[in-house]
Amino acid sequence: MESSEFLLSLLGPAAYAVPYLLVCGIGLTLCLMRRQRLGAAATYGAAGFGLLMLESLLGLTNHAWMIWSLHAGGDSSGISLRSSIFGGVNMLVTLTGLSLLMTAVLMRRPGQTA
Repeated sequence: MESSEFLLSLLGPAAYAVPYLLVCGIGLTLCLMRRQRLGAAATYGAAGFGLLMLESLLGLTNHAWMIWSLHAGGDSSGISLRSSIFGGVNMLVTLTGLSLLMTAVLMRRPGQTA
């Protein structure tokens, strides 16, 4: 597979991931900028947004690896098994990131009382 064909096949998934990465990057930046005022909630939020960015990059990596393996003539059962394992890891990273974001949202600020 030529590199130009490979890059063209990755253009669609990369374009799909760019808005998601931008939103997560803005969220990460806001959490880091307001760390003093929000306390631990900002830390959890920053970790959550960072994990969601990692999840998106892992998905792109999995897609690139799968396309490369299929064009290189790899065994389809081995490719599907590795892709499933990669998807499971990706799901755990997403679940952890979303859990951290929900914790940050539901967390009370230090000075806030019931």
